[in-house]
Amino acid sequence: MYDASSQGCCQYRVQSTSAQIQVVSRVISLLRQTCCSASPATQQRNANGQRLGCCGHQSYDPQNSICCNGRVLSGSYNNGRRCCGTTTFMQGVEGCCGNAVVYNPKDDICCGSKITALRGHRAFACCGDNPYLRSNN
Repeated sequence: MYDASSQGCCQYRVQSTSAQIQVVSRVISLLRQTCCSASPATQQRNANGQRLGCCGHQSYDPQNSICCNGRVLSGSYNNGRRCCGTTTFMQGVEGCCGNAVVYNPKDDICCGSKITALRGHRAFACCGDNPYLRSNN
């Protein structure tokens, strides 16, 4: 644990924000810059003064972007966006199948990692990766 008001994490070590740190071939100050893994970013805070996050080796503003598997994408957790592999989906409107494919749960069902069209039937259920139509009997 470290005190975020006077320390930061850079190059996998806790560093003082008042220190000058050699990162790759540049010297940075954690007071003004964010260190993501071993890569320096040009700023530390967004326009509202909130800290930037790290996504892989780059910094990003979590108020306007979302980090999915090391990729910065537009959208925000605040507006219901979630990761689905290396893309995003709108929670409550779309679904994520197998952590890879975005689908419409009104039209399709996801069983494991397979998407099947409902074709108007609402009585589909899953058995592993296989969908089946439940009987009303």
